[in-house]
Amino acid sequence: TNRKTDEEQRTMHLKYLEMKEKHDDLAEKMRFFEKESGIDMKEIEEALIILRQRKQRQEPNFDFLQKVDDEKAQNLNRRVLDLESQLAETYNELEKTRNLLFMQYKINRDYKLEVDCVQKKMDENHAEYSSRILDSGQLLDIRADRIRKLEKALQDVAYGTRPYRVSSQPITDENLDNNLIEEAIELERGQNLIEIHISRASFNERALEFFGKNIEPSTFCSIEFFEHELQMTPIVKGRTPEYNFTAQYIVNVDDFLLYYLQKEYTIIELHQTVGQSFQTIAACKLSLKQLIEGTQGRLHGSAKLIASHQNNLDIGTFGAIEYWIRLRVPMEQAFRLLKEKMKAQGYLVTTSRQSTKTSDDIEQQREMNPNMNELTIAILNCANVKAATPDRQPDLYCIYKFYDFADHDTLTIPSSNNPNFDDRTQYPIPMDADLDRYLKQSQLTIFVFDDRDQKADRYVARADIPLISLSHDNPIRGTFDMHNDQGESNGTMDVTLKWTYSYLPPSSSTRTPAQRLKSTPTNEREPLALLPDESISGHKTIAERQREMNVRLTPHDVLEPDHEPRPRPGLPRNSSGLPSSSSSQPVRNGHQNYRQRTSSNASSQSKRVSFDNRDDDASTRYQNGDHPVHSETSGTVSPGSSDDVVNPSNATTPYVDDSEPDIIYQPSMSRNTKKGDDVVTIGVHDLILTDRCSVFDDENCEKVFVSVEFLDYPAEDLETPYALVKGTPNTKYSFNFQTDCSVRDQSKKQQLAELVEPKSSGEIKFVVVAEPPEDQPSLDCVDIGVATVNAKQLLHNQTDLIEERVDVYGMDDQTEVIGNMNVTVSIVQALNKVTRQGQNIRRIQT
Repeated sequence: TNRKTDEEQRTMHLKYLEMKEKHDDLAEKMRFFEKESGIDMKEIEEALIILRQRKQRQEPNFDFLQKVDDEKAQNLNRRVLDLESQLAETYNELEKTRNLLFMQYKINRDYKLEVDCVQKKMDENHAEYSSRILDSGQLLDIRADRIRKLEKALQDVAYGTRPYRVSSQPITDENLDNNLIEEAIELERGQNLIEIHISRASFNERALEFFGKNIEPSTFCSIEFFEHELQMTPIVKGRTPEYNFTAQYIVNVDDFLLYYLQKEYTIIELHQTVGQSFQTIAACKLSLKQLIEGTQGRLHGSAKLIASHQNNLDIGTFGAIEYWIRLRVPMEQAFRLLKEKMKAQGYLVTTSRQSTKTSDDIEQQREMNPNMNELTIAILNCANVKAATPDRQPDLYCIYKFYDFADHDTLTIPSSNNPNFDDRTQYPIPMDADLDRYLKQSQLTIFVFDDRDQKADRYVARADIPLISLSHDNPIRGTFDMHNDQGESNGTMDVTLKWTYSYLPPSSSTRTPAQRLKSTPTNEREPLALLPDESISGHKTIAERQREMNVRLTPHDVLEPDHEPRPRPGLPRNSSGLPSSSSSQPVRNGHQNYRQRTSSNASSQSKRVSFDNRDDDASTRYQNGDHPVHSETSGTVSPGSSDDVVNPSNATTPYVDDSEPDIIYQPSMSRNTKKGDDVVTIGVHDLILTDRCSVFDDENCEKVFVSVEFLDYPAEDLETPYALVKGTPNTKYSFNFQTDCSVRDQSKKQQLAELVEPKSSGEIKFVVVAEPPEDQPSLDCVDIGVATVNAKQLLHNQTDLIEERVDVYGMDDQTEVIGNMNVTVSIVQALNKVTRQGQNIRRIQT
């Protein structure tokens, strides 16, 4: 069509040139006639009219005009040929110019694509550097908090061990009268100074008769106080002796002293010198109960002397002694100083314990049995633990039981809400099927007790630590939330669990090839107290050394609902709440997959906890090749085939501060972790349900969990590992669940491509499921709400959903919002890849 149009244009142009040529020729002729003949147009018109009339009369002969026309026609043809030649040349030049412009257009397009790539990379680098700057700021804040904490601890140690200086009393008339000038005395924290001053003694008539008339008796007194030696006054001669003697006793303020001051008496005996000997003639008792009632200053009084000699027993009252007693440090302040001292001793005490077996014994056992391994359980510290009784600091210690070993308890840290235990215990254990089943289906429950609590069987906090990561040869290191016996949050605990050697499960258990290759001991340096992470050393990369679980589990953060029953096969769950007898009941039957539950049994005498062995109660769920694989990136458990889970070595490592090699900081995982385009990250962080949710009206709903419907992954692979107890409306339920789904194989890519096709809805569903009580196994789980994320919209906006809140709608009325959920869906890179691959395939086919 373009060629035909060009030919028509060329023809019209030629016609135009011919008519223009004729016009120019006629105009030239007219100019010729006007110039040569000197005639104008009117004359020519008149001549033409005359000629026309003459021609009508006769046929004239105009041969000379015919000759002129022939010459003009020849010239016109020649000019047409020249013009056609010029047109062809012009067309060729224009074609060359067109080709050059097209080439330049392609070059410019490539340049633009390159500029876009550079711009995108620059934006990614800018975002990464901004994230690093933000993380660095957070690390600086963490370091500042740690420095402040250590400074506070050092201050407690410094002031808790510093002697307390009792200021000297000013010289007063009373002191001058008593001829007593008191000097400064330095006391340690927790000590006090008790002073007993005997001023004078007075005797009655019968006592003077006992001494004899006109005799000046020589007397002195002895003071018996607590556990101290006898103190003697000077010998004074006279019938009204003035002793003016002060006995000073440095005592430790403890339970024994308090009992003595409240229940016992101080004995003062009166003695008479007889030559070089003496005889006891009278005695009295002083009550010191007033000292603990908070009265400051001296307490003056007088005590009756009772005759005690065998020769004067009939006298009865012998006289009286005037005295005063004083506590140099008020009792309330003394108690405060005692607490400071005990806290300082708690910081200074070394709680490192000897291993249950020495390293030589472990090596010898490994030589005899290659399946022997050693697990180190370290309880580093607790934070923000509140006592059951308000307005006081607890004396905390921990108790736990691992596997079939005996109960283990830590040292007691007195008067501290943030105790630093630094308790490490090594357990030599054979790697057999029972241990592998125990690690996969059980959890380590650590109870925290208050030694000052009146109720011996009540714990102040407990932490539940899943052990499934140990079955994949991954250490567990992190901060775990703790809850009291009422299910309320009560502080956090820093715990580390790691193998000395690579963990090799029995042949019947699932094992990746990379895990089978590792068989050398991991000699990593133990972290210091208050530093729950380990240092980086050796030849391995940081990513290999940081394959660990850094999560904050909240097994008691609460909830539950009611609607249409739905299958609920899943991981083994631990019931939260009070320690009870071990139980394991299948909640529902779905393709022979049962949810196993285990709970630790806590019964205590003298605050001891006994634990039941739950291995026999739990049954193995992983059958027909469906084995659990640990997702290192999220720090949670994601059961599924090994092909569907990303290798942990590909995950981004936490940033390590080289200036403090004993501290490893965990940055924000969702914003700083880079994954490949063959991985889709899905996370459920927390859930909030309002009072519109029907779960609060259903007594048959005890707990809630979230299940994600994505591609053809099984429900148990994409559901939160914990079902949380139902609480009140607007309660925040923290799941902290995140997993990586691999889309490397062709079937998964095809399903991912179909997800964003026009005929597909493109929705990824987060279903909130209510779970019935464990004591009613006949009831099924119920879907109560759903939240959706549209993958098409994410692909269109080219932005992932990172820790964003989405509304949760009811299952019956999907227009009513019953809550919201904090989720993560990182899918854009994978969608871009499968979209490009689909476009390339269609381009090749066409």
